[in-house]
Amino acid sequence: MPRVELVGAFSPPPLVALTRPLFIQTFRPRVERSWRTSGVKSSAMRQCHGTAQDGPVLLFDVMDTIVRDPFFHGMHEFFGFSSFDHFLEAKHPTAWVEFELGQLTEQEFGQKFLWMDVGPNEDFSPRLTRSIDIESFKSFLYAQFEFMDGMETLLSEIHSRGIPMHLFSNYPPWWKLIEQKLSLTRFAPWTFVSCQLGIRKPDPAIFQHVAHSLGRPASDLILIDNSYHNCEASLQFGFQQAIHFQSTRDLRHHMAPWFPSP
Repeated sequence: MPRVELVGAFSPPPLVALTRPLFIQTFRPRVERSWRTSGVKSSAMRQCHGTAQDGPVLLFDVMDTIVRDPFFHGMHEFFGFSSFDHFLEAKHPTAWVEFELGQLTEQEFGQKFLWMDVGPNEDFSPRLTRSIDIESFKSFLYAQFEFMDGMETLLSEIHSRGIPMHLFSNYPPWWKLIEQKLSLTRFAPWTFVSCQLGIRKPDPAIFQHVAHSLGRPASDLILIDNSYHNCEASLQFGFQQAIHFQSTRDLRHHMAPWFPSP
């Protein structure tokens, strides 16, 4: 069984297969790609927080992995809905994804996000949308953004050991609000954001883009993501491992063999 070698003076023990459903793990042989050439560093790698070129690279999802996602925590109340299900009925089915892909401007999103009428559209007739107050909505999001319990400390510990990390997020341009409030670049750069790339997880094209941009084979990459589907897709593409995030405590437990205390 190959061992995972990170950075620093320590030498982690070989990883063993874990049986808890939280952890998705696979081991694959290192495969060099034709685009990985010595002496050439991509712009993404030059921005990497960490200097190890031989160990794996950690790719952190952001929403509900590092930062609590207001979409699932209070957004329905902001728009005046009594329940999350009622909010989902009133929400345009593709507007948020289109915004995450950079296909809508902020103003276009605000005009499309919510239906004028609520309920099933059984005859599939055209439906009107109602505009939302974008500035008030952004203020709500900014107020709600906060670290998942324990994640700020864990990221700081990983960063202090020089482990290469990148943020890998499906999110619209409002990721800048997250950065403004929480300063995630203290720990890792916002290297891969869907609104800037025009592709999002779990599209295989984005995993190809990540590997190519970093100048690393997919077998060097580890995804930490709260979406099981994203984790599964990354493994199908060839990532070394994927950790299905459920809590910082469980994540720390599974990362303990890699980052032992000094």
